Parts: sequence; C-alpha cells; structure tokens
Amino acid sequence: MSKLDKTSRTHRLTHLAITALAMSGDKDAFSLIYALHHKGFLRLAFRLCGDHHAAQDITQNAAITMARKIESLKDPAAFSPWGYRIIRYRTQDYFRRQKRRGYMLPLKDEMTSTPHDVDIDMSISLRQNLEKLNPQDRRLLILFYIDGFTGVEIAAATGWPLGTVKSRLFAIRQKLKDNFNMEGDHNE
Repeated sequence: MSKLDKTSRTHRLTHLAITALAMSGDKDAFSLIYALHHKGFLRLAFRLCGDHHAAQDITQNAAITMARKIESLKDPAAFSPWGYRIIRYRTQDYFRRQKRRGYMLPLKDEMTSTPHDVDIDMSISLRQNLEKLNPQDRRLLILFYIDGFTGVEIAAATGWPLGTVKSRLFAIRQKLKDNFNMEGDHNE
C-alpha cells in the first residue's frame, strides 16, 4: 500500500470515527464533522436555489436539522449523502415558503466562461445549447462538471437512484452532442 493510499485510508477512518462520536451525542464531534462537509453542503444549496443568501439560510437550517437528528443516522459512512438529502429537503422548504414555483436557475458564467484559446463562436454555441436545456438538466451538469460531485453524491442530493443519474447525464451529453452536430451541418 502506497503512502498516499495509507493517508487516504487514515482520513476516511478518522471521518468515520468522528461521525460515530457525533452519532453517540458528542456535540464537538458533530461540529467537527459538519465543518468538514460545510463547503459541499453550501455549494449544493446554492446550486439548487441560485441565491447566495438563501443558500446560507438553507445550509444553516439543514445544520440544525442534522444536529438534532444525527443520532438517528445508522451508518457513519452515510453522513455525506444524508446531509445532501437534508439540504435538498430544506431547499424545497425554502421554495415552498417563497412560493417560487417554476423557478429557473440562471446559467452561471463560470459554466461557459471562455479561455483565450477557445473559439468564440464555439463558446457562444455551447452557451446557447446549455440555455436550451431544462433547469433540472443544467443543474445536473453543474453538479457533475463544475462542482465535481460524484454520481453517488448527486444521487444523494437529488434523491434519484444512481442509475438514473448516470443515464440522465449520458442523455444530456448525447443531446448536446446532437445539437452541435446539427449546427455543424447547417453552418457548412
């Protein structure tokens, strides 16, 4: 086993031990394990609601829920997916309170920013094709490609089975590819 593998294993075991302590009622352990996951929870809340202030409120409400219910968690390894589900539920609560049904997630500039060595026409075409996607598909692409969530994390965050996440990502990529191929045929 390489030194990197040993370090990774040690980190994983440490996280599991801290989570187990939090599950047994240790408030300091909960604070520590939550702090380790806070950035990911906040990023997910922002991606789901599209508003920084709301994401902070959602994350804070989720932290309170997690602190109250950590003892009901069955498996320390499930803390992250469990937390993502709570973030999703608190985001849904937020939208119910705001009565913002049908909210469209704006397309963020970081998803389509153009490096200097990229063809501007290609970048514009990508942006236009991304804007044609429904908000749910755009969110899925952002979670996977921009935020770096794994399929398992996205499944936990969305409540979809892992197979559904994978097949949706494949279908979205195929749709974008087909759109680009069609545009290329028309431009020639």
